[in-house]
Formats: sequence, C-alpha cells, structure tokens
Amino acid sequence: MIKMNLELEKLKKKQFQVIPLRTEKVIKNIPIDTKSLIELLVKKVKGDKGEKSKFLLDIDKYKDEIWSRFFNLNKSIFRKKNFDFKYLIYTDCFSVSILFLHKSQTEKNKKINEKKKIGRQDKRKLKKGKTPEEKMKMKQDKKKKVEEQKNKKKLERLKQKEEFKKLSKEEKKKITETKRRAKLLEKQQRDEENLRKQEEFNKLPSAERERIKKEEELKIELEKRSQQDEFPYLEDLTELQTEELQKTNWVVNDPGKIRLLKMLSKDGKVFTYTNRQRMRETKRLIYQKKLQNYRQKNRILDIEKELGGYNSKSCKMEEFKKYVIKKNETNGKLFEKYEAKIFRQLKWYTYINTQRSEANLIKKIKEVFGEDCKIIMGDWSVPKQMKNFISTPMIGLKRRLAQAFDIFNLDEYKTSKLNHKTEEENENLYLWVKNRNYEEPDIKKINKVEPDKIKINKVEPDKIKINKVEPNNVETSNHKKEQNKKYLFKKIHSILTYKMENNRLGCINRDLNSVYNMKKLVNYWFTNKERPINYTRKKEKENNVQSYK
Repeated sequence: MIKMNLELEKLKKKQFQVIPLRTEKVIKNIPIDTKSLIELLVKKVKGDKGEKSKFLLDIDKYKDEIWSRFFNLNKSIFRKKNFDFKYLIYTDCFSVSILFLHKSQTEKNKKINEKKKIGRQDKRKLKKGKTPEEKMKMKQDKKKKVEEQKNKKKLERLKQKEEFKKLSKEEKKKITETKRRAKLLEKQQRDEENLRKQEEFNKLPSAERERIKKEEELKIELEKRSQQDEFPYLEDLTELQTEELQKTNWVVNDPGKIRLLKMLSKDGKVFTYTNRQRMRETKRLIYQKKLQNYRQKNRILDIEKELGGYNSKSCKMEEFKKYVIKKNETNGKLFEKYEAKIFRQLKWYTYINTQRSEANLIKKIKEVFGEDCKIIMGDWSVPKQMKNFISTPMIGLKRRLAQAFDIFNLDEYKTSKLNHKTEEENENLYLWVKNRNYEEPDIKKINKVEPDKIKINKVEPDKIKINKVEPNNVETSNHKKEQNKKYLFKKIHSILTYKMENNRLGCINRDLNSVYNMKKLVNYWFTNKERPINYTRKKEKENNVQSYK
C-alpha cells in the first residue's frame, strides 16, 4: 500500500490515506458510566479508604445509589416502558443521550457482568502484592503457554503424518480399512437408531405426530433463515417465505440518488420520496450555510487554508513531518474556535430532524401501502461518492426501513434499460438546453471599431485556396453559430424514450419504468421460479458468444 502511494505521489495522482487522521475538530460525545462518576465526583478522604474505594470494589451493587446522588432517577426521562436504564449516558456538553436496555436482556446482561466481576477479582488476587515487572512476566508466561499448546498440536499432527509415510503399503491398507469399517459401523448404528425412533413415532397418536412434524419443520426453517444474509435475495428465500410473501401486500422499490425511493405496490399504487424532500425536512442546506457563514466571519476558513499547501497522504517522512507540524500549529488556533456552541447545536438539530423525517417516511409508507407490507428493494448501490452529487443515504436508510418492514433484495439487472411493455432497449431523451456558461456578446463593442485599427491583408491570387463545402454542412447565418454556443444538446437521464405499439415515440420516467419491470419480475418469479429470459445475464453471455463466432 505504501509503495503504491509513493508511486502515485511521484506521478502526482490521487493518493490513498495510508495513515488514518481525524480532520474534524468539533467536540464529540463521551461516555459517562458509573465508574467515571465515582472517579470524577466522589471524593476520597485522606488517610482513609472512604466511600470511593468501597464503590469501586463493587460497582454493580452501588450503581443505583451513586446515580441517584447526582441525578433524579424518578423523573420520567429515566423511565421507559419495557426498558431499564443502563446507567450510561453520552454527552458533548450540549446534548445528552440516555441508554436503555430491554427487560428481556437485563438478566442476560447481569450474568455477563457477574462473570466479568469474578474474572476481575481473580486477576486482582493474582496480581496482589506483585511488582509491575512480575505482572509483565505473568502476561508473557500466559502468552507462551497458549503458543506452546498450539505448537504441541501441530507437532502431533506432523508426527502422525510422518509415521504414516514410513509404514508399508499393507500396513497403510489395514489402517484405511479399519477407518472405513469404523465409519460403516457408525452409519449402521445411526440407521438402527433412526429406525427405532421411526417405530416409536409411528406408535404415537396422529395429533402428536403432526405436532412433532411441525416443530421439526419449524426448526429447519429457522436454521435456513439464520444462514441468510441481512437482506436476502428473492431467489434465496425458502418455500415458506415465498408463500408468505406472495400472500402479503408486497411492494417493489427502486433506490436512487435523486429519487431515494420509488415504490410500486402490486395493486398499482405509486409512492416517491426524493432527496430534495429529505434535505428540506432535515434543513441540511440551511445548517450548512449557517456554519459556512460562521466560519467565514470568525476567519476559520483562512486558518484551514494554510494546510492546503501540505500533503496529508504523503508517505515520505519529511513531507509528512511538515504536514504534522503545520497541523499542530493550526489546531492550536482552531480548537478554541470549534468549542463554540453553534457546531454542536446544529449537529444535534440535524440528528433530531433526520429522526423525525425518517419516522414520517415510515408513517407515510404505512398509510399508502398498509402496515403489513413487505418491501422488495433493488440491489443498486454506489461504491463511492458520485461527482456533482450531494451525499445521500443508502444502506443507512435501508436499515432504518428494515426496523419497520421486512426487506428483500432483487437483482435489478436491465430493469431500467428495457421497456416494461415492449422489452426493447430504451434510449435517453435529448433536448436543447440553455448554456449556463454562455455570455451574451456586447453589440455596442462589436459595432464600434476604430478605422486606424482595421487591417487589410493583401493576398496574391495564386495563393488563394478555395475549400469545397458540402451543402448540408453549410451554416447559413451567424445566428446559427450563436445558437450552438447559447444552447447545448443535453441528455436527460431521468426520461427514456421508446417505440409504442402505434410506431410513435413515447416517453417514460426512468424510475417508473424500473419499478414496473421489477413488479413483472416478481410476479414471474412466483409462477415460474425463474427470471424472464430478457432480464437474465445468461442471454447476454449467449449473445456475446454468437457475435464472437
């Protein structure tokens, strides 16, 4: 990685960030638990162990007493239905996040904490009255023991292999034969056990047999589901899952950058959630502008610009040293400025607005498609940030929706490319669009020309060249030349054109065409358990092979 970075630095190309660095200087959230409260706020009495040591010896026992000293735990903010306060908060001195634990997990958490406590006590007993050198030696001895055990196992395996190699052919045959017989015996025993179980099962009443069968099927189903990915593909679903999905109110969704969600139900209802709507609800651009103005007003940007001449990605020691020295200089000036309340305040407001926006989105989806709907989402994703596009949520939004709905993936191969009716390739719409960079020429300046500045070039008749121009390429007027500059022939990505049944050209929204295709794929999968030929990669491969031949 470092060698590659050095070569890129020589070529003056974009480099990797080999050494991870924190660039943001805004104050972050810190965790405050029971131990940190004891260490910071409980005073130690001189010449006496006092309360501090008593609390530290058994934190779990006294945690409620310690927290109630500094916080009013009877307030409603610390009480939540089916949840217990975890005795842990996060704060950046502006906002506070209180952590809760579900009551079903409290017992499990207590057992884990008890085991940790016993482990800590055992460690203390071992280390009691020992010097730091002795403690270090204990650690090293422990590591050595683990390594020795691993090496022993390796040596044993190697010895067995070497001994087997030394044996004659007849002896090797005998060993393999005994192993084979042992396996056969095991199999025979298993078969006998299964027969015995089957006989016992057949003796049971029919109601009991059906109950046992259902339990076994459910176990197998749960095992299969546990092996699935976070968002399983439609093709990877079990038979029971596909049956359930077919019966429910399923919805297809095409994710994107401009329209984050384009949803279509099997009944034909359409729902759109755009990035513009999200930015308006979260007030992202308003807050960005406020912060930018504050940085300019307080000359923060001028200090940050000083780092522009240094390379933070450099793998040359001297170059990186220069950057670190300059970084420390600027940090000394900037840390104080970034302590301002506005940075943490707007960060908190953005978080609240995002939570509210996502909650409203889920509410709206439930209103349109119903609370029991299941979402089949296209697997499109961007590996890195696209140029000229503001960052948009991808997997984060998908996981937020997964908290309210069951989500499955669908391979959206050729869903945008092919028309949902004709199954022929769509083409993008091209339009003449006004050129934003075009500047209108000043007519007064063009018309006013001083006679002294006019130059007349004398050309000998023999040197005159006459260029033959085809009539189609002739530009008849200066107005046409101006038009070529003033307007651009631009591709409209979101609008597709296709030939309709009456041989006329029709237009359709790209995302809408995609969701109609996805709906078709899902319905086809339910009936045939495969994709249509035009939407498979196999057909693409076959066409490539034929063209090559």
